[in-house]
Amino acid sequence: MKTACVLGFGKSGVSATRFLLHLGYRVHATDDVYNVDNFLCNFDDNSNIFTSLPDEIEVKNFDFLVSSPGIKKTHPLIEKFRKNGIEVFCDIELAFRFMQNTNQKVVGITGTNGKTTTTLLVEHMLNKQNIFAKACGNIGVPFCDVLLEEKKPQVYVLELSSYQLETITTKKLDIAAILNISLNHLDWHESFDEYKKAKFQIAEALKKDGFLLLPHDLEYNASAARFDIDGRGEYCFLENKIVIHGKEVMQINKETLLFDHDRKNYIAALAIVKQLGVLPATAKEAFFSFKKPNHRIQFVKEVEGIAFYDDSKATNLDAVKHAVLSFSCPVILIAGGLHKGSSYSEWIPIFQNIVKCVVAYGQARDIIANDLQESIPTYKAASFEEAVYLAKSYAKRGDVVLLSPGASSLDQFKSYEERGIFFQTLVKSL
Repeated sequence: MKTACVLGFGKSGVSATRFLLHLGYRVHATDDVYNVDNFLCNFDDNSNIFTSLPDEIEVKNFDFLVSSPGIKKTHPLIEKFRKNGIEVFCDIELAFRFMQNTNQKVVGITGTNGKTTTTLLVEHMLNKQNIFAKACGNIGVPFCDVLLEEKKPQVYVLELSSYQLETITTKKLDIAAILNISLNHLDWHESFDEYKKAKFQIAEALKKDGFLLLPHDLEYNASAARFDIDGRGEYCFLENKIVIHGKEVMQINKETLLFDHDRKNYIAALAIVKQLGVLPATAKEAFFSFKKPNHRIQFVKEVEGIAFYDDSKATNLDAVKHAVLSFSCPVILIAGGLHKGSSYSEWIPIFQNIVKCVVAYGQARDIIANDLQESIPTYKAASFEEAVYLAKSYAKRGDVVLLSPGASSLDQFKSYEERGIFFQTLVKSL
């Protein structure tokens, strides 16, 4: 009987195990945090599942290892598998290798910022055109689980992270899009070049006749369609017009797409769905009925003339820049969390004349203060709650208090969603 190893007891590991059992594999599942009961309760029949701690595994008995995206490639078990010449890859690559139905289209979307919103927007536009699409991958339901669903979508829309892309080699994508690349995950990747290389791996997963979409200003040595919001590229905004291959296809007021990043996400989504048969009029209608995911520059409440915004999803430095530049009024920025390896000093030229002060909290607060305080007033909060109250105390009528952390949530919260919900709860109690 074929045997595979799965590293990680989380959502991805459960999904990969379920898929492997469906394929007839015996599965040995392992995790450093060995809560086996919580893992096995996901399966009605676990007779072909074996579990142990990672250091108890003899790697020569396996065909391959499926590793969860959140586990670093320097994990001792991953290194042991590779030293023995046994393949290690993620759940997406597993799904790609064993996909049966070739009639369905597969879209892959990655980027430092905006990939979740764009993935959901593409799904929404396709469904509005009565093309059944399902968003999955690094968002919502794992791809392996979607492949096992009885009702098959016509289009799989995959959000792909750099962690996943590093090990994807099977050419299954009909459409691949990189929305942007900026400094991120230097706590994970050895360098920015390595991070960029992982992002560009999406092009290696593209079929021979596939469609590759890139930002106008992203250097890449292969042919690709380009998008932009300043009149450049095959898909672009030109003032209030959307232009495709030099031809105006619709008008959308800038006031409707308030922030630049919204416009970039929209034009990228439009370029993708056009390849799949969505009409411009349908795409425009879909935009107006689309509800952007929470915690992305989301207005929460106005208190004493001070507007509070939740941008908890901004877990990297570039996302914070985009958020700050979205406002023309003075900003009191709440930043912090678990440091991801980059210097916050790159905020300084962007923040001057916009950010009134920064309130830093969490594990990164001392690093933020050290990087910024000589150029921008920066205050350290003892807790997340205190950060919110301090930010309000420094704000005046007409100002914005913006939670845009620029760091991971995992020092105090389970996710950026939990952090955003807590922020909104605190603001609504003011």
